Order: sequence, then C-alpha cells, then structure tokens
Amino acid sequence: MLDLDKAVVSRLVASAEGEGWLLRHNGIVVLGPRAAALGRDSPERSFVRAATELCHTVAGVTGLDAAVNQFGGDRGHVLAHSPGRYPIGLGEVEFGPESLFLSAVGQSVAAQLDAETVEVVRSRLAKAGPEESRFGRDAVEAVLAPIRAGEPAREQGNFVEGLGCIAMPWRHPLAVAPTAFSVIGPVEDVLASTTLIEGVLAAATAPAATSATIIAAAARIGG
Repeated sequence: MLDLDKAVVSRLVASAEGEGWLLRHNGIVVLGPRAAALGRDSPERSFVRAATELCHTVAGVTGLDAAVNQFGGDRGHVLAHSPGRYPIGLGEVEFGPESLFLSAVGQSVAAQLDAETVEVVRSRLAKAGPEESRFGRDAVEAVLAPIRAGEPAREQGNFVEGLGCIAMPWRHPLAVAPTAFSVIGPVEDVLASTTLIEGVLAAATAPAATSATIIAAAARIGG
C-alpha cells in the first residue's frame, strides 16, 4: 500500500481528469484522451487511430474541419482532428462545462449522459449564472431530446462567433467516455453543405464505419 492521503489522491485524479489524462469509466479510472495516444497498444490507442483515420476522410469529403471529442472531468478534449480547406485552430477552442449545453459537440455528448449527471452539471452552471436561461432545466431538455431521438446537433455561430458545427454522438465500442463526431467550419459553408455533412457523419458514426463507407455515402449524396 502506498499509504497516500485519500484527499490528496482525489485532488490529483480530479486534476488529471480535467486535463484529459484520466477518465472515470464504469466506476474505475482509465486513460483519458490525452494519454490514450501514448505508450504501447491498447483499446484506447486503437480508438484514437480509428478516430484519426475517419476524421481525415470526413475532412477530405466535406472540405471542412472534422473532429472527435470526448468529455472527462466536465471538460471536452480533442481526441482527433483533421483540418479542412480553412483550418479553424480547433486547439484554441475552449470546451468547458458550459459547452455541454451550448455547443453542438457538447450537446452530442450530453445526450449520452445519464439524467443525474446532466442535472448535476446543469444545476451547477445555473447557480453560477442564474441570468443564463440556456442552463434552465426545460431549455436543456428541449435541446437534448431531439439528439437522443437521433437528430444531429447543429449550431450556427452561437458558441464560437462565425463558426458553424454539426455533430453526432459516436457510440463506438472502444470509446471509454461519451464521444462526439463533428464537422466545423465557417457558418455559410456549413449551411451550404448541411445535407452532405449530415450524411457523412451518419456514415462515420455507424457501426463498422470505414473510410470506404464514408466515401460511398458522400458519393450517393453528391450523385
């Protein structure tokens, strides 16, 4: 036994969660998105490779940035990212707790969380900014219900000015935390390509998705 103070360990784990090095999954602590790409082969690392490959394909067929995000420690972390024609500097976008309800990426993740977890985060945000009606219980439920029913999450510059985003939950068997697959770009470009983006994301988040199935879906939509 290491005989470490439980409070100290808890703070260290919470800090590592917030930075994306660790995640809590099924009651245990596992490697988070930042650590999953390091070290020898593991299910987490295999997922990073798959996410990176599919992101590259989605960015190629849409011409816009593609990203895969996971949430841990109430914060979003970029697991994979591939730039489009107009790189948007995704690393500069802050995915804090509020993004769970205000961004399309976060909403896709929040739609996968259990009701208790959603309520804990929502109530904390509502107390911190009681004037913010978007953190109200009814407002949050109105946003998440369609996504739970299979609709994509969509935003048009309301989270990051000038940027549009379409995102979908990605329930991959190797994902150790709620995950979202998204396409992001200038609002006008996202609006002009909505049908293509949504079809490609549906293909990318389908079971057994490959680059070939994504390209085939894009060809059907474009053809």
